[in-house]
Amino acid sequence: MLRGRGRTWSSSARSRWSGARRLEVDPDQGAGLRATDARQAGLTTDEQGGANRGAEREPAGHHATVSSTLGIGLAMRGEPAMRRNSPLTEPRALSHNVRFDRNRRPDTPRSRSRFPVARHGGEMRSRVSATVGAPHDTASNPIVKVLISADGEGISGITSSDELVRGRSGYGRFQHLMTADVNAAIEGAVAGGATEIIVNDSHWGMNNLLIEELDPRADLVRGFHKPLCMMHGVDDDIDTVFCVGYHAKVGHSDGVANETMIGREMIEIRLNGRPAGELDINATIAAHHGKAISLVTGDDAFVAEARDSLGDVEVAVTKYAVDRWTARCIGLERSRAGIRAAAERATRRAAERAFTPMKLELPITYEVEFTSTSEALMGALVPGATRPSPRIVSFTGDDALSAWRGLFSVILLGWSASDEVYG
Repeated sequence: MLRGRGRTWSSSARSRWSGARRLEVDPDQGAGLRATDARQAGLTTDEQGGANRGAEREPAGHHATVSSTLGIGLAMRGEPAMRRNSPLTEPRALSHNVRFDRNRRPDTPRSRSRFPVARHGGEMRSRVSATVGAPHDTASNPIVKVLISADGEGISGITSSDELVRGRSGYGRFQHLMTADVNAAIEGAVAGGATEIIVNDSHWGMNNLLIEELDPRADLVRGFHKPLCMMHGVDDDIDTVFCVGYHAKVGHSDGVANETMIGREMIEIRLNGRPAGELDINATIAAHHGKAISLVTGDDAFVAEARDSLGDVEVAVTKYAVDRWTARCIGLERSRAGIRAAAERATRRAAERAFTPMKLELPITYEVEFTSTSEALMGALVPGATRPSPRIVSFTGDDALSAWRGLFSVILLGWSASDEVYG
C-alpha cells in the first residue's frame, strides 16, 4: 500500500495514475483536480474524491505538487512548476514538463513543516545569505550580482547637515530615509533578475543604514576601515555597480550638500587636470576592476554630472536643487518608485552587458586642494606625493588603484590637521 496526501492508495490505483497524462490545476477553480482528467485516468469515485481532497489542501496561490511516488507532475496553468532543492536554497523555475524525482523532497505542507524557514518581519524567508529569492531563469538571463554603494547627500527628502551628521537632531530620520531608498534599489534589482546584492554603506562613518529595516535579500558592509572605501566589494565577483544617494562635486553647481570626500577641508580634487567628484573617483576604481556603474540616484545637479562623466547610465532623480541646503524634494513614494524602476532597468541591461567601464587615461594624477596649508603640509608626507603650492598636494599612480591609494592617504593625513573652527 502507498500513501499520498494523507490518504491510503491501492497499488492498482497507483498504476492507473502512472499511466495518466500530465494533469493541470486551474487556478480559477482552486487547487482541485479536474474530474474529467480523473475519470480519464480510470479512477473510482472514492479515488477521485481522495485526489481532489488532497489537492484542495494545498494553500491558495501555491504551486500544486503530488508525492513523487504517484509518478506524475502537476503545474499551474501558464506558470512554471517550482521546487526546492534543499532547506537552504531558494526555488527556481523549471520546465512545465518536468517530473519530480522520487529522491527529491516534495514542496508540500508536510515537507515544509519538517524543513522550517526563518521568519523576518512576519514573512517566511529561507535562510539564505545574499541569494535573492525571486525565480530567475538563468537560461535566458545571465546571473547578475550587484554592488550598491550608498551615500547620504542625494537621499530622498534630505537637505540639511542636521540630517546628515550623526548626533544632530535630524540624523535618526535620515537613517530611515536612507534605508528606504536603498531598499527601493534592492527591490528593483531583484525585479530585474539580480541573484546577489551587496550594500556598502558609504556615507561619513559608514554605519548609517539600519540593518533591521534593510531588505534581507541583501548583505550589508558597515564600518569605515575599507581599503576601497565607497567601492568596497567592487574587486569581488560582482557584475555591476549602483551609486545610490550620491551628490554633486564641490563648488561646481548648487547641488544639495555638494562636497568631495571630506566636506569643509576640501576646495577641489582634480583628476588629470579636470575637477572630479566622488562618482568620477569611484568610477576609475570600478573600471580598474573591469566593472561599470549602471545606476545613479541623487539630485538633478548630480545626475547631470553623472551623465557627463559616464554617458550611458540609468538615473533616478530624487530632488531638484535650489541651493546647497535647499531643494524641491520629490514625494517619497514617487521618488522611491523612480529608484525602483531605474534599478530594474539597470539590472536587466547589465545582464545583457550593455554598460562599459569608464575609459581610463593612464597614468592618473590627482591634485588635492585643501582649505588649509596645515592639511596640505600633512598630506604631502605620503611617499610619492608632492606639494606644488601651499594648499595643493599632487600624487600620480601608474594605474587607477595605485592612484586611489595615494589619493586616499593624502586625504586622510591632511584631514588629521583640520581645525574644527578654521578648517
